[in-house]
Amino acid sequence: MKKVLGFLFLLAILHIESISLPIQPDGTLPADMVHPQIIDRTEKLGIVFQNCTTPSMIGYNLDPTIRYESEVWDSCGRFTRCTLMSTIDKSTVSWYFLDGKWVSPLVAKTDTWSKMDSRYFRFICNRPGEMSEKGMASLDGFIERTAEHLGITADELATLEHEKILYYLCDSVESVQDLTGNSTRGVYILAESAIVSYLPCHYHEVSHLLVNFKLKSVPIYTNPFLQEGIATCLGGRAGKTSDVILSMGAFLVNEGMIDLNTVSDGSLFYSIDASLTYPASALYHSQYLLDHTIQEYLDLYRLYSGNDPVTRLSKVPVTLFASPDKNLLNETIIFPEADGITPLASDEKYKIESDTIICKPGWLLISSGQWEAPEESRLFEEYFPERQYMGEEFAVKVSPEEVMVYDFYTGTIIAAYIASLDPMQRVIPDIDGAYAFSFSSGIMPDTLASVQWSE
Repeated sequence: MKKVLGFLFLLAILHIESISLPIQPDGTLPADMVHPQIIDRTEKLGIVFQNCTTPSMIGYNLDPTIRYESEVWDSCGRFTRCTLMSTIDKSTVSWYFLDGKWVSPLVAKTDTWSKMDSRYFRFICNRPGEMSEKGMASLDGFIERTAEHLGITADELATLEHEKILYYLCDSVESVQDLTGNSTRGVYILAESAIVSYLPCHYHEVSHLLVNFKLKSVPIYTNPFLQEGIATCLGGRAGKTSDVILSMGAFLVNEGMIDLNTVSDGSLFYSIDASLTYPASALYHSQYLLDHTIQEYLDLYRLYSGNDPVTRLSKVPVTLFASPDKNLLNETIIFPEADGITPLASDEKYKIESDTIICKPGWLLISSGQWEAPEESRLFEEYFPERQYMGEEFAVKVSPEEVMVYDFYTGTIIAAYIASLDPMQRVIPDIDGAYAFSFSSGIMPDTLASVQWSE
């Protein structure tokens, strides 16, 4: 009797019926059932996705191989949710509607999130305290530098400035998955020209968007060596800058841990750990972009792109990519000659002489004073879980085996030396138990407001 009453109660609060939505063979809805706000997002940057029935639903379409037999309708604030259910494998998919038109989860699930604008971005955040003035400026600067690399014109930049790239800053990987269905730190949503990320400055995903923005007419599938190689070369990966990633790639290639024949083969690329394939692909791309024009590269990118998923399994001829030059890397951390460096005094933990830092093993917590500090930093919390964040801008980790530089305002590792992974097999100068190093231009500001040593 209780089960019957429970079922009747469920019927009373939910509207359950067989499938009534006009689902198309590719798992999308007709374009006239998509909300104008979503269509505007798809079209505003002028990116055209080839051979798509409803481009606004790329990535949100149902799997055509799964048969959904019933719908459950319920209310979610000002939105209506339709949960499609398959009785065969018990899988469900939720679609959201506003005024009878389909909207994406990015619209339906972020209605109350904080919003702020920079020159090229509109940020929608459920952890707004982590988005800093410097982080926004860094992303804007990345847009302009990458635009120069890709040949994006001043008029096209003006379009980005007017229309804005949507950037959803999430408070967790779980939140990214809730919005996108992908368990990852971040993802570029093709249909909405949007970035959804756990990282405050996800340059890699922004790179994907800018490549498509330059191409304008975009096939859905691309050989992953090209797709991920260019994005990693320009924007780094996993919270590390491209300089850090390229150094990793040089070590991997030099040691024979991965090679061009492997990474260029789309059928193998995703079967190998991304910590190998992405850095190596970026390294080969860096050399290619030195040897060729950007137009030659974009033509190659188009050649190995298509609308059939099998395109991703294609193999790019290895003869098109030269072996990376040994002088290709930008040394972000520089080691001086030990001769002439004065050791630390007995009561000193560190000192800075000209551009050289001499430091005992431990951490240097640094602020430039040039930017307003964010309220919080997940990168700081990761490395200093027992400490309260007080607005520190950088941390430099120093040990006999490594020098690492963390930028808490952008959430990024901006420079790294790890002895066991250094492609040039350099050694940190040991000055009576302290270690001497300096940074290449642009890593650290010329003027530092505060420096504090910590174990």
